[in-house]
Amino acid sequence: MGSSKLSVAVEAVFPIGRLAIPITWNGKPDPKPSNIPRYRIQNANNSPVPTDNFLDPKYGNVSAILGCWKKDMLAGDIQLTLVHNPLATNPLPRSILGATKEYVSERNGDRYVLRLLSETV
Repeated sequence: MGSSKLSVAVEAVFPIGRLAIPITWNGKPDPKPSNIPRYRIQNANNSPVPTDNFLDPKYGNVSAILGCWKKDMLAGDIQLTLVHNPLATNPLPRSILGATKEYVSERNGDRYVLRLLSETV
């Protein structure tokens, strides 16, 4: 899991940052934490790396990304995460690669809503 409590693969292509507890105007914490946007991260060279590629039409030629944790690979238990690009010009069919987790994002008005399509444990 990444800092957002979602897969690192999701954080790599969507600007989803850490969980935060919002503070109301009267100074009280909101009981429901939410993710804050994170459009860039710093790499080892201190250069900004975008995290919103799947919201950029320039990346429409990428249908999806497939990711996994190195720790899982070393244990012999490869748990794949598939993240679909909502702006893909040639979308990948859903549920065809046998990923452990599969995420889709769909437009809802002026925003995109990310949802877990399937999870196999």
